Amino acid sequence: MDVTINKKLNIDKTNWTLVKFGDVVFEPKESIKNPAEDGIKHVVGLEHIEPENIHLKNSASIEEATTFTKRFSKGDVLFGRRRAYLKKAAQAHFDGICSGDITVMRAKDVLREDLLPFVVQNEKFFDYAIKHSAGGLSPRVKFKDLANYQFLLPPIDQQAQLADLLWAMDDVLESENDVLQENRNLKDSVSNYLLLGKNTITDKYQKSPYGAIPKDWKLVNLFNLRDLNDRYSFTGGPFGSDLKSSHYTKEGVRVLQLQNIGEGEFLDNYSIYTSTEKANQLLSCNIYPGEIILAKMAPVARCCIIPDYDDRYVMSSDGIRLKVDTKHFDNKYVYHALNSIHFRRYAETKSTGSTRARIGLSDLKAIPIPIPNSIVVQKEIVAKLESLDQVSNNLVSKISSSKALQKSLINQVF
Repeated sequence: MDVTINKKLNIDKTNWTLVKFGDVVFEPKESIKNPAEDGIKHVVGLEHIEPENIHLKNSASIEEATTFTKRFSKGDVLFGRRRAYLKKAAQAHFDGICSGDITVMRAKDVLREDLLPFVVQNEKFFDYAIKHSAGGLSPRVKFKDLANYQFLLPPIDQQAQLADLLWAMDDVLESENDVLQENRNLKDSVSNYLLLGKNTITDKYQKSPYGAIPKDWKLVNLFNLRDLNDRYSFTGGPFGSDLKSSHYTKEGVRVLQLQNIGEGEFLDNYSIYTSTEKANQLLSCNIYPGEIILAKMAPVARCCIIPDYDDRYVMSSDGIRLKVDTKHFDNKYVYHALNSIHFRRYAETKSTGSTRARIGLSDLKAIPIPIPNSIVVQKEIVAKLESLDQVSNNLVSKISSSKALQKSLINQVF
């Protein structure tokens, strides 16, 4: 689809009807006492819904321990009513049960089922949901409040045409995402090859938690990668009581939350702040551009490099700062090693918790990574990996443009 971001739809809305959300959508409120006996195979929590993605691609199995009883059906939209600012709303392509923090939405006869996801994935709808959320640290919005949201509903025949257009745009996005995933899979394969020294010409090897590595490489625990000149070079975020929602401000020093830590990328779509005074009180939890932040919570040990948008940041309780000793270790090499599949899988074995895995600071600091003795070799490996990253970055940029177009189309329609 060769279209530009500035393209405008020429839509005649003169025969559209102003309706309330509750006039065309309802909350089924069905429950199941024995999901396994009823043949339910999928369990969905908030963590399974990706922000601003209409596709529900993840779920847990019914064999996993769960207390969920809320039922949803194929075609329903699952809306994350807790922390609506995360913009989690996806259409299910299977039956299942879900968390109480998810509102199940089902279209009435006057609204096409395939158009409902786009009605919900609209900036005005999310803004309305955020405005009508109640609660401090974890605000929630009720369906009875969402039911009063108003929008223009097209006649049923036009709904079909609009649904075809919006899903065609979504097909473009999905195709681009598939190409991106293929490149990332290639990167994972090459990373495993290079970061375990499999390209090294040698007949001498040593054992490691990840298999055999060259004898002349080092196994260095994360704690021993830290900069010894900084007393806080390997440290966790503050205790919950030291940084609460009451400490948040409209401006000041940015607080980095779990949702800012992507798998190898900094996610900039969520911002909260605390005062400079509070940030100074939490100096041991400050983190700076170029340093590495890791996540304690699932996916455990995912990490990214801190961007230079600000001079400094404050970590939330589930962040871990790593300031690398750059005299002996290449910072980018450490970053790539931490994002490797073999490291992440090993870190998962050290995590605890059945519902949502977590790894402690003491367990994380003891995990080793294989590193070539020569920092020159470290840099050579980084150069090869970052050439693949550049391909991914170009694809991400293209996908970002497609998403902007999709969002523009949805906002123009609704």
